[in-house]
Amino acid sequence: MHEFSLLTSLCQKINEIAKENPEGKIMEIGIKLGALTEISPAHLQEHFSYLAKDTVFAGAKLLIEKSVDQNDPYSLDILLQTIRIAND
Repeated sequence: MHEFSLLTSLCQKINEIAKENPEGKIMEIGIKLGALTEISPAHLQEHFSYLAKDTVFAGAKLLIEKSVDQNDPYSLDILLQTIRIAND
């Protein structure tokens, strides 16, 4: 499934950002789901929770924005929009 590989790549990016901010805790992750992706926000949440298990971003709140613009050049993608990191 194309979307699963996109989500796996997204998780790798989140891990890289976490390594750059070792003192912080990832609290929230914002994702934009392209209009032409074949995965629903609920299904994306399910897969994300599975991939996040036992990672530094396990338990982070996932905010999903579903695009409706089919002409967007990223309409087939799952994009990382924001990461909120809390520094204690």
